[in-house]
Amino acid sequence: MTGEPTPEKEKTAEGTPDVSPPADPAPKIPFFKRRRLWGILGLTGLILVLGGLGWFFHVRRQKPRNVIVLEPVKTPFYHHEFIEWKLSTPVSSLYQTLKKQKTLTLTVWKDGKPVKTVGNIEKISLDYVPQEKAWRGRWPCPWNAPEGNYEVRLDTASFDRCPPLEIRPFRIAYRPIDFIPPGFAVLTCENIVPLGSKVFPAPDGTKKGMEALAEWTEYLGADALWIQGGESGGYSNKLPENFPWYCQPLKHLKTLGAACHQRGIKFGVYVMSYLIGGPPVYSPDYQYGWDYKDGKMVNGLEMKKRRGISITDPKRMKDITILLKKWADLPEVDFLGLDYIRPVFGGYELVEDFAREMPVEKPATWEKLSKQEKMLWLAKGRLLPRNIDVAKSSRFPFIDKWFWYRAHRTGQLVQKIRAGVGSKKPLWTFTLSWEKGWQHGQDPVMMRDAGADMDAIMLYEADRPQFDSLLKQWNDYVRQKDVNLLVGDVVDWPLHQRTTNPAGPEEFYRRNLAAATDFHSDKPTRGIFIHDFYRAWRGRTAPYGMREWMIAGGAAITSLRQKHGVLPYTVSLSAPEQVRAGKTYAITLTVTAPATKSQKPEELTIEFHSSPDVTVTPSETKAPMAPGKISASLTWTPGASSAARANRAFVAARVRGPKGKPQFVMAYFQGDTRKEPAGPDKEQPAAEKKP
Repeated sequence: MTGEPTPEKEKTAEGTPDVSPPADPAPKIPFFKRRRLWGILGLTGLILVLGGLGWFFHVRRQKPRNVIVLEPVKTPFYHHEFIEWKLSTPVSSLYQTLKKQKTLTLTVWKDGKPVKTVGNIEKISLDYVPQEKAWRGRWPCPWNAPEGNYEVRLDTASFDRCPPLEIRPFRIAYRPIDFIPPGFAVLTCENIVPLGSKVFPAPDGTKKGMEALAEWTEYLGADALWIQGGESGGYSNKLPENFPWYCQPLKHLKTLGAACHQRGIKFGVYVMSYLIGGPPVYSPDYQYGWDYKDGKMVNGLEMKKRRGISITDPKRMKDITILLKKWADLPEVDFLGLDYIRPVFGGYELVEDFAREMPVEKPATWEKLSKQEKMLWLAKGRLLPRNIDVAKSSRFPFIDKWFWYRAHRTGQLVQKIRAGVGSKKPLWTFTLSWEKGWQHGQDPVMMRDAGADMDAIMLYEADRPQFDSLLKQWNDYVRQKDVNLLVGDVVDWPLHQRTTNPAGPEEFYRRNLAAATDFHSDKPTRGIFIHDFYRAWRGRTAPYGMREWMIAGGAAITSLRQKHGVLPYTVSLSAPEQVRAGKTYAITLTVTAPATKSQKPEELTIEFHSSPDVTVTPSETKAPMAPGKISASLTWTPGASSAARANRAFVAARVRGPKGKPQFVMAYFQGDTRKEPAGPDKEQPAAEKKP
């Protein structure tokens, strides 16, 4: 024996059953593993099916289809853009059908209704482009067109039979932006005076360096300080071509920005974009714009004091971008701004582009006209007598198209500058308020879509009727939800028609608040700006002092925030509407605040201010931030400035807590110098003045 086990033999005799173990069956797959396998197989199959369908439709789309395709060149479109379409077909017979048509026109529809655009344009003509074997048409986006989907229709009335058409819709949209908080307020400073070489008045009456500007911003309760940082005016010498700027030194911007940040205030810097001051001989080397004066065309270099660089000059756009990028790189700078971002005077050098790109009827001799003659044609067609309502004029379609085209070109400019600078810092623009900016080549909705995150609307150079008229224009045009507006009047007594009743600062407050309240039909404007520190300090303020104008600005800021409901408490001031010389009158400051039961209310500090001929007692007091009344008294004693003010005086209160922004409330009253009353000397009831 070998010692190895001998396998047991099978027992098969006499039908003895085979009891040997059966062969091992195939191993079973557990249930959960089978489900996973089927899932993988199913997913693979689904991917193959979807891939096949995708390839099918891709091939089908690439394959010429027996239709005429009318499609937008992109979507969405924005308000500063032309909306453009392309009409084409890969089918020879359909192509020949299109070629036979004398004209091909489109109409735009929204919600089942036809849409007109600027200048009462109802139809769009398609022009043949030989190199593409297609037709193209363009349509200026309507002023502040509603956001949403639009459809376009091809007029097929002249066709023998309606061809197979595939028409694709398009969308008009607003560019997404971050809205400023309600009640956002800014103090501006428009002057290129070197910050490091000047001493400025501070709110406490002392003289300080550039930090005084940050202190005034804090004093008013504003959220930001915006200063002019550069311009290219040539006043005594010509600036170098490679850097044609008078600028605030970067180290001064860093110092002032840091002073603002220490006080919780944002800091912005803006450039005077296309306006040039000084004698022409010192103006930097650019292409200058054309204006129309006294029946002839005038180039910017023929203007003695100020001129506008043409917005067609690519070098100027590049120079602006370079300067803004320098500021954008400073951590102390939070905002970047563009002033005079428009055709400054006329902009008539755009005439050939305007006539080519907009549907306007040109003179039959157009091709033979010189550039000067073409500009004269445009200028004469655009101008109207001052007392004529543009919308009611027979020239309205032409003028409206010109307004739109200039605003469109300004929008393109803003878009390119924004692209060059980048988006790491918010950008704002200054826009004139006449006709929503249209008269000067600006539009707030176009500004938003082109790249401006905020738009500061300048309420300058209007008398009372004109001002009230422009409020209605804005109210009819744009809603708060459409734009990110700040409104601001200018500290300048002559620009308030040297009014004494209301007083200059009183009218300044009224206009600021009226604009903030009535610019939109849905809600107040989000922001307000006080323009500006330098004018309040060195401008045409007499017979009113710097502080009175600044207090009026602070009161406008407070009133806007009260309307937005963002204040932790509110204040109102009651004072008599008329006073007699030498008599003492009671005034009352009312505080409205939520009642606090669980803790002691915070303490408020109240400072009273007044015109030089008024004495207020006490000049300062304290009170809890809780519902209540604070009493004081005033006495009016006519002085050296009273007659120039037409005896109209004021009293105001600045109220501040341990935290948060201060609030201002202000009341004006009329002084009476008569020694003896005409009747019984009764004190007039106090009129409550709310912010």
